[in-house]
Amino acid sequence: AVTVLRETLTQYPSEPELAGLFLYTLLEAGIQGRLLDEGARLAREAYREGRNPPLLELALVRLALEKGDVDRGRVELMRLATGEGALFEAVVNFGELLLDEDK
Repeated sequence: AVTVLRETLTQYPSEPELAGLFLYTLLEAGIQGRLLDEGARLAREAYREGRNPPLLELALVRLALEKGDVDRGRVELMRLATGEGALFEAVVNFGELLLDEDK
């Protein structure tokens, strides 16, 4: 899946939903190194001030958590998981975070 997403992003590099899906998939798969750096760069480039696809926002929050920005990441993840029309993935990720924190 990662290879297909990466190839598709070469054709549509500024598509925020696709960039979010690519980064989220990398994070879920536990991929590190240059490929994760590439996914983060593409997601940041696709990010637009204002309205973004929820999956792109979730992927960037997950990246922040992965990189150690736990305080900001936790607040943003809670916002995404508890908002109206929250993504299932955001709810699950927030639940996992709470379990990790023994809450």
